[in-house]
Amino acid sequence: MFLYHVRYLIANNLWRVMTRIIRLPMVMQKTSLSRSSIYARMAKQEFPEAVALGPNSIGWYENEVEEWITNRKLEKRNIRSVKALPVESLPLFKSTANQSSEW
Repeated sequence: MFLYHVRYLIANNLWRVMTRIIRLPMVMQKTSLSRSSIYARMAKQEFPEAVALGPNSIGWYENEVEEWITNRKLEKRNIRSVKALPVESLPLFKSTANQSSEW
């Protein structure tokens, strides 16, 4: 039943509901960027967009920050950026019926 709900959220682009929102100090710690560097990259649209939490507070979706970090690492190695794989492509969901056993 749980997997059905996860698939539904992913299929309907509602997966953000399940992600954690982190504040600026945690973003700075994860990215090793200063406050001004984060805001400068946001202004150039080179960093994930912040989410308003109230009149004087903002946060970031943790999964977007993690994806940004991963893509930066891949860019340094000249590898194209990656997006999350569809659930059906994960090994957990692949059928093992067609695989021959050599035991």
